[in-house]
Amino acid sequence: MSKDALIHLGAKIGADVPFFLYGNAALGEGTGNRLSYSTPLSDVYLIIINPGFPISTRWVYEQFNTNLLLTKNSDHIIMIKLFLEKKDFQQLGLYLHNDLEGVVLKRYPLVGEMKDRLLSAGALGAIMSGSGASVFGIFSELPLAEKAFNQIKRGDNEWKIFLTKPLG
Repeated sequence: MSKDALIHLGAKIGADVPFFLYGNAALGEGTGNRLSYSTPLSDVYLIIINPGFPISTRWVYEQFNTNLLLTKNSDHIIMIKLFLEKKDFQQLGLYLHNDLEGVVLKRYPLVGEMKDRLLSAGALGAIMSGSGASVFGIFSELPLAEKAFNQIKRGDNEWKIFLTKPLG
């Protein structure tokens, strides 16, 4: 099968499946099914926090106002692409946005607490991944990321915490 055929088939399985079949860094629009090439995030470090419990994607979408289009603001997407190309991670962090967070935070305020911990530890930006429950923060320097990782890990929580670097 061609890559396009695989991506089309993958979208029938789940909205985020095409991303994993794409094979490159990608920017997802819509429900994540419209993919375009993105500059890889090879010069940043990420801290990923998982609270240790799942959030049902089906539940999130059932609660979400279906009249809204996900990633509908094309100007916002254009700016994210620009900041990725320029490797301006400070500005990129300010533009991170996930429409599904509004639904999740009402029922799972711990997700917001995880974001706050990342930001207060020095993340340039923090955002919930997909429909949750994991959250990640972007750091431009390894020493700052390591300090934040250790600070968050020392907290009184059951979170699973990872420090990683995206694949180039």
